[in-house]
Amino acid sequence: MYLNEYGSIRALIEDVDDYIEFYNHQRFHETLDYKKPMNVYRESILANEQQNEAA
Repeated sequence: MYLNEYGSIRALIEDVDDYIEFYNHQRFHETLDYKKPMNVYRESILANEQQNEAA
């Protein structure tokens, strides 16, 4: 963890938003079989929809 001093709340919010974007949409996760979290989430939504349609 890096400690940064921010000159404004806006700068802090932008950095947090950037990190969340990176973590969920760009970073591959070992525990997710090297997939990106948002891709895994979308796959689970599609699988649930298909399962509900089949029922």
